[in-house]
Amino acid sequence: MIHRLRHLELLFPNLASVGYVPKSEQTRVYNCIAWSAEDASRVWQGGNVDGYWPPGAVEGYGLESLLSAFAMLGYLICQDGKYEDGCVKVALYSNRAGRWTHAARQLADGRWTSKIGGLEDIIHKTPFALTGSDYGDVIHYMKRPAASPPPAPPPLPPVLKMPTRRGRKGRKRPPQLHQP
Repeated sequence: MIHRLRHLELLFPNLASVGYVPKSEQTRVYNCIAWSAEDASRVWQGGNVDGYWPPGAVEGYGLESLLSAFAMLGYLICQDGKYEDGCVKVALYSNRAGRWTHAARQLADGRWTSKIGGLEDIIHKTPFALTGSDYGDVIHYMKRPAASPPPAPPPLPPVLKMPTRRGRKGRKRPPQLHQP
């Protein structure tokens, strides 16, 4: 029997009827855009200082930003999500306001994989398993040759040292005043 994730089925009305398989446990280390770009090391955000975005890509949350980010990885717009041997495809989702909301990647067997926010990764039969929800609709498909791996993203930035009780230079900080 396949393990069902009822919390995802409540979020995505088509998911149970289309069919899916859980792939991983919940994590906030990466998001759907990173997962679709084959980067499970960080969150990709189009205009957020807390996330990564490919250098040279248009920043923001409009659909042109997401198209630009995947173009930087060698993807080109294509007509549909039908499986093509030798290609990796992504489905790009947008809401009614024209803001990107999600990306899913096609696997080598023709199924699709998605990272659901800070929740699980899943494998689903079609990108339409996630439509009819807050993710909106599939607006574009893009593809790149499967033989060429996506360009390696730059390394993670160094972790800044957190101030200690004595401060960065070893000086003791004054006590904080508490107000009732």
